[in-house]
Amino acid sequence: LGVDEGGKSGGKKKSSKTGDGKEKQGAKSSKSGGGSKKEKDKGSGGFSKSGLEDVFTQFAGAGNGVMEADGIEQFCAALGVELDDPVMLMITYMLGCAEQLKITKEEFVEGFAKERVDSLHKMKCKVPEWRVEMRVDPKTFKEVYKFAFLYSREKNAKTLEKEIAIDLIRMLLSDASPHTEPFLEFLEQSEHAMINKDQWMSLLEFGKVIPEDFEGYSIDDSWPVLLDDYVAWSTKGNHTAAPAPEGE
Repeated sequence: LGVDEGGKSGGKKKSSKTGDGKEKQGAKSSKSGGGSKKEKDKGSGGFSKSGLEDVFTQFAGAGNGVMEADGIEQFCAALGVELDDPVMLMITYMLGCAEQLKITKEEFVEGFAKERVDSLHKMKCKVPEWRVEMRVDPKTFKEVYKFAFLYSREKNAKTLEKEIAIDLIRMLLSDASPHTEPFLEFLEQSEHAMINKDQWMSLLEFGKVIPEDFEGYSIDDSWPVLLDDYVAWSTKGNHTAAPAPEGE
């Protein structure tokens, strides 16, 4: 009986040790499964919002919730583009930026999260793709063109200053319409000081449907007066024709 009781007692101690081992092994397993915040954030898709936060901080500065002009310029340089590159309008459109030369942390993180890019390297690799999308997809281009007006005007203003409009038109429409250069020449010498949204959007459509010789145009059409004035000015021979290539 003494031996049996001792055996039972020894069995219990052995079982207890085994249990302790399992608990220690479980604790060790729990520690090894913790990982960093960035690793947890990656999830199954290999995407990390914390990675985006790191990129934002790199250019906005620690503790800042807004990337200002200097930071945006540095961000452009890191992407390998100029601040006035049309693709930057595409990027600020994707981010849903509300103010000129300001990108909030929320805009930056949520906007790039939709594109599933979480590092500067991935952003740089996507720039050519965004540039092509803007150029070949008419719907995307129209949305970016519309955004450019809203983004570039003074806060709560309904119009865009002529000088700013000229720069944007040259940036966005230089290769999109035969009317771009003559229209800009007209606008620069005209008395029109401001451009409203209807005029802005109509110019895009005008360049698509009205050929260089104005065939099909009628003053009775519902074009803004600005474009009627442009046609009248141009058909009077005011436009300075571009020089013909050598040999012609």
